[in-house]
Amino acid sequence: EVSTLSTTEKVGLLECDTFVDRYVSCINRNVPADRQAPLIRGLESNIRRWQSMMSTAAGRTDAGNDCQRAFDQTRQAMTPYSCTWE
Repeated sequence: EVSTLSTTEKVGLLECDTFVDRYVSCINRNVPADRQAPLIRGLESNIRRWQSMMSTAAGRTDAGNDCQRAFDQTRQAMTPYSCTWE
């Protein structure tokens, strides 16, 4: 069963929440339905990991850096879907 990810699920860090919102929008608008499930599962896994990192200042810094890396990599990986990231 495909889980539905809503943009209301937040990490609590601007860099991460911006990435999540934009990625979900890309998936919902540009990715064929039969290809969405693995992308959503991967994002949900990342959200849980980032949320678990938020308990310390160092963890928040690491989560922010990780979200920025994920954003950069995902923008490139999603090029075939013509997503806009603004």
